[in-house]
Amino acid sequence: MKSLDYTEMKAKIIERLKEQKNIVLATCENRKVTARTVYCTSNELKIYFMTSKAYEKYKQIIKNPLVAMCFNNVQIQGRAVILGHPSSDENKEILERCEYLDKEFMYWAKYKNTVLIEVDITEVECWNNNGREYIDVLNKKSYRIG
Repeated sequence: MKSLDYTEMKAKIIERLKEQKNIVLATCENRKVTARTVYCTSNELKIYFMTSKAYEKYKQIIKNPLVAMCFNNVQIQGRAVILGHPSSDENKEILERCEYLDKEFMYWAKYKNTVLIEVDITEVECWNNNGREYIDVLNKKSYRIG
């Protein structure tokens, strides 16, 4: 295991997140794991997406806020927080700080059952030619295996 510069690795993953519009979200409740692609945006080490209160992912997150996300050989662990309707004043401010907002992302905000969900990233694992690189966000550490 080789230590890596946490600040540098954090900056790299933030840049990769800026490029992502779609990400796979996995949730789990009562031993049932489900995964689906969500349209997302990000700000620093937070990922945002919208969903309806009627959907399974919303119900699973209420019961178990621990989620996993992935894209292009990047595996993310985090804790989901339901922020409420995207058009609330607090959520408008949050969304204004996000990297990528467009009509497609904001489309669902017009429905009353829509909620904005924030995923606070706790750890990241990246697979590349150098092996596996880990970012432990909670402990502000980064290292490589392989």
